[in-house]
Amino acid sequence: MHQLPQQSDPRPTGADGTPEPSRAAIDPGSRHSAETSFAVAEHPIRLFLDRARGRLQTDFRLAVITLCSTFSIVGIAPFAVYRFLSSQWITAAVDVALIVCIAIATAMAWINGRTRSAGLFLVLTNSIGCFIVAGVLGTSGVLWVYTVVLMNFFLAERRPAMLASTLLIAALLFHGGNFPTMTESMTFAVTATLVSAYAFVFASRADRQRQQLEALASMDPLTGAGNRRSMERDLAHATRDADPSRMPCAVVILDLDHFKRVNDLHGHEAGDRVLIDFVGILRTHLRRGDRLYRYGGEEFVVLLNDTDVQGLNAVVRKLRAQVRQHLLSPTGRVTVSMGVAIWQPGEDWSGMLGRADAALFMAKRNGRDCVMWDRAPAMLSATQAAALPEGRFQPLG
Repeated sequence: MHQLPQQSDPRPTGADGTPEPSRAAIDPGSRHSAETSFAVAEHPIRLFLDRARGRLQTDFRLAVITLCSTFSIVGIAPFAVYRFLSSQWITAAVDVALIVCIAIATAMAWINGRTRSAGLFLVLTNSIGCFIVAGVLGTSGVLWVYTVVLMNFFLAERRPAMLASTLLIAALLFHGGNFPTMTESMTFAVTATLVSAYAFVFASRADRQRQQLEALASMDPLTGAGNRRSMERDLAHATRDADPSRMPCAVVILDLDHFKRVNDLHGHEAGDRVLIDFVGILRTHLRRGDRLYRYGGEEFVVLLNDTDVQGLNAVVRKLRAQVRQHLLSPTGRVTVSMGVAIWQPGEDWSGMLGRADAALFMAKRNGRDCVMWDRAPAMLSATQAAALPEGRFQPLG
């Protein structure tokens, strides 16, 4: 048999001719430590970029402000440099001031989330800056008006954008020095007004379509109630903005009793009809400020703002009675079980919803067609709350 040639070991050899151990062999953690250090150094940047990308994807107005501001700074900066080099000090100073104001407004929009205020500030800044530049440069500065008018409708709502654009056009017309002849003045007035009108129409249609898309994205397609996404958003807002000195908010989870039997015996079409009728009954008898969401299947959630135990008791009693009296299926009357929790200081929305879910479980356990209120303190964990005696639950309605 032929012996295969032995490959030489590329590692350096010691005095006795044996290969020296590599650094990784001496310190197995050295390579891991280096990789970890690189990952740690890279992680904050990646985390920041991921968060920024997430905000831009979910906040439409912030994304528009960021893009418009970026394009504006990139477009104005070369002119500022050129005018400084050409000793056009006033115009260059205006350009630099515009860049600084745009950057500050965009940064504040990212920091505090007040995109409407940032948009209005940018509209005001751009309009004033355009008027000053047009006054200094004359006709060549007037050409910036069309860009500013279009940008106004991206940055702000239609009415303030139209007002700012109209005032800018009127100020330039009455300034008098920008247009040597009446024909040029009238041409500018007509073209700038038409651009404003076209932008207004486009902004109106875009805003209407955006509102329709947002409604579809936050609505359950079968019942028209809010979906889980809108529920989590509204619950987060309600608990974050809750004031301990005022009446708290409360959440109610409603579950139709023996709903599976309707689907099994009469099909999903009959079950869908029951869900639609159920939502109609709830909407008829909820208060104006209350919000209704489909939690999943036959479970729904009601968010009650500014309510106390007495008001909550009256609401759930009325809802349970109306459902029992008016909700019908091919198998007969349909009843509902409810679990209730009132927000407590220091509690987030998931904790409040979890306590309402625990109360719903007790309502099902106690025979259905009833309402249970979870009085467990908000500072208890879910495990601690589950260990409390059943006296933590109190019937309502």
